[in-house]
Amino acid sequence: MIGGGKLEFTLIGDAVNVAARVEQLTKTTGDAILLTHQTLDALGTAPQELADRGSHALKGKSAAVRVFSLDPAA
Repeated sequence: MIGGGKLEFTLIGDAVNVAARVEQLTKTTGDAILLTHQTLDALGTAPQELADRGSHALKGKSAAVRVFSLDPAA
């Protein structure tokens, strides 16, 4: 490939940190995808297929974060 370059990006901030912690939480809950309550609020209309996974302490956050999984059986 002629002129092939490598693009490199760095993302920082609270949203990125929360996303990383929630992704790690999927290993505990066994879910493929978790959504935070804040994400659901931003969607406006929440999908019907949600299962409440409760509030969890996330590293770097002073308050627990409530998460939901997509539940195809719902």
